[in-house]
Amino acid sequence: MSNQNKEQVAKNSQEDQKKKPTYWERVIQGKGTVAEPWPTAEELWNDPEVQKSIQDHNQSVKKRSGL
Repeated sequence: MSNQNKEQVAKNSQEDQKKKPTYWERVIQGKGTVAEPWPTAEELWNDPEVQKSIQDHNQSVKKRSGL
């Protein structure tokens, strides 16, 4: 593969990542299709939106259990 082809593939990959719907848009709002690449566990774990949801959940569990 030539350098020009590699650069084009990298550019297309970056554009695809920019267009990817967020977890919220994909699951809750129903945007996207099954054929689109879903985020990996690592991507989800590093997503600040997901981290906030996890923290909110943990706080609500602590409140209910009296911890």
